[in-house]
Amino acid sequence: DADATFTRRLPREDGRMDWSEPADARARRVRAMTPWPGAFTTWRGRTIKILSARVAGRRDELPEDAASATPGTVIRWGENSIGVVAGSGALKLLDLQMEGRRRARVWDFVAGYQDFVGATLGD
Repeated sequence: DADATFTRRLPREDGRMDWSEPADARARRVRAMTPWPGAFTTWRGRTIKILSARVAGRRDELPEDAASATPGTVIRWGENSIGVVAGSGALKLLDLQMEGRRRARVWDFVAGYQDFVGATLGD
């Protein structure tokens, strides 16, 4: 107990994703901000919670078109990977939740929002 410290309360804004930062930092933010305030980004003026994600790989491991993409761009590579380009590497998305909707696996989310792949998050 003597070594315990206090910190400030986490405001909701601490959960906002900054895609210019490295993918491993983004993955740690998703874990750190769960359950409160939650990691989130915006797309088409709506909030999307990122409920689970992991580091997908370094930029040189991504498809050629993704390696030069702007941070925040949603990409697809391989048969079953959807991710977001970060400052270095990419963050593989696993579970998302659009505001006002239920939690969804990324493939279910993409099926409902087919223009999601190729979009830029954080608008």
